Amino acid sequence: MLLNMQVTSLILFSIAKLGGQSKLYKEILKRRLHTADKLNIGCGENFVENWVNIGLIDLPKGLYFLSKTKNSAPYVHFDITQEFPIRPNTIQFIYASHFIEHLNFPQALIFLKNCYTVTRSDGVIRLTFPDLELWNKKYMEDDLGFFTKYYDYTKHSNKLPELRTKGEIFMSQVHGWDHKWCYDFDSIKDILERAGYSEVVRKKAFDSSLPDIEKLEPDNQQRLLETIYVEAKKSVNISD
Repeated sequence: MLLNMQVTSLILFSIAKLGGQSKLYKEILKRRLHTADKLNIGCGENFVENWVNIGLIDLPKGLYFLSKTKNSAPYVHFDITQEFPIRPNTIQFIYASHFIEHLNFPQALIFLKNCYTVTRSDGVIRLTFPDLELWNKKYMEDDLGFFTKYYDYTKHSNKLPELRTKGEIFMSQVHGWDHKWCYDFDSIKDILERAGYSEVVRKKAFDSSLPDIEKLEPDNQQRLLETIYVEAKKSVNISD
């Protein structure tokens, strides 16, 4: 069997581009995921037990998905910008940490609509991402301490020449790390509501209705410095 759904840690990696979609392989993957009810999207190396962990990685052209094993746990590459290989109205919780800014705006709207489709009634989605309003506020206040802290946390991994001004550091966040869009609370609320979600609220780090939040949520100082946390619900539908 390609995947053993009894394994408690299922790791799935997605891709941004897909060639040669196959209805057959899509159906095979959908059957493997029929018991999924929690998605950890953009997981990086943070694989949480009892969640379907989804990252972002390239896949050889022409393949719909690829199954491998890592540390005795199976994972699958598939294209998260396409329709999810998951039955509608089956997912109770979706967590996506610092992922949505890696999609352009049209891709993000498609992604959230796909999330909404698979979310069950009264299900919850939690998004975390760099807070555009916070960054802009710190820039206008000339809060050099904020920018110095962020740069100290990231300068060894940003692959850029030395950054010397708050504007350079600000732009490294906006355009670096393969980021494609920025959000404040109002804009993420708008796009979530366009996708169908409601009851969009701002939260604090580790304050969540999701289970396992202490395992899901990054606790490093860079993330805590710049992140906004938002949750939304799929309204109850008695027909689901």
